[in-house]
Amino acid sequence: MSNFKISFSGGGFRATFFCLGAFRRLVQLGVSSNVSHISSVSGGSITAGLIMLALSERDFKDTKDFLIIE
Repeated sequence: MSNFKISFSGGGFRATFFCLGAFRRLVQLGVSSNVSHISSVSGGSITAGLIMLALSERDFKDTKDFLIIE
């Protein structure tokens, strides 16, 4: 699969959790490593920030464990 971009919308705390759920699904499908860019506003930026923080400090493989509690 080729790389793709994702956009996380705003909407406060609900947007944060919606975007986290969407990213969780990408992880489950095994395509999260194909994300080349993330664009976000407002509540979606919280999730985007957490993802980028995790990527800067850990392997992408460990990001799922850092961001998502199953």
